[in-house]
Amino acid sequence: MVDDAPAFYDYDDDIESGAESEMPLGGKPLPVISNSFGRSVSDYARNPTKKKSRYLEGTSRAIFSAMDKQGWEEPIALDGTIENPEIYHVTEDTVEEIHVDKAYGEVRQRVQ
Repeated sequence: MVDDAPAFYDYDDDIESGAESEMPLGGKPLPVISNSFGRSVSDYARNPTKKKSRYLEGTSRAIFSAMDKQGWEEPIALDGTIENPEIYHVTEDTVEEIHVDKAYGEVRQRVQ
C-alpha cells in the first residue's frame, strides 16, 4: 500500500511513488492517513516482526471490512497505529481540507 501510494500524497520530489494513476476513481483523494498511522506502517517496513505482521494483518482486515460496509467509493480516514487503528468514515470535504492543509497530524481532531 505504501509503495503504490499515488503521487499526490505529498512525496518529496526525489521519491517516485510507483502509482499507475494520479487519482482514485471519481478524481478526488479518498483516504486520509495520519502521521502516526503512516509512521507505524513505516516502522513495520523497516523493522518487521511477527507481532507487527499480525497487527498489520488485523488492521488490513478492519480497513477492508469498513470499506466493504460503507462502500468502496466512500472516503475514510486512518489514525492511530497498526497496533491500535482508528478508522473513520468521513466526508469528501473533510478529506479534501486535510489534504489541502497537509494536516496529517490533526486527523482525529478534524474528523470527530
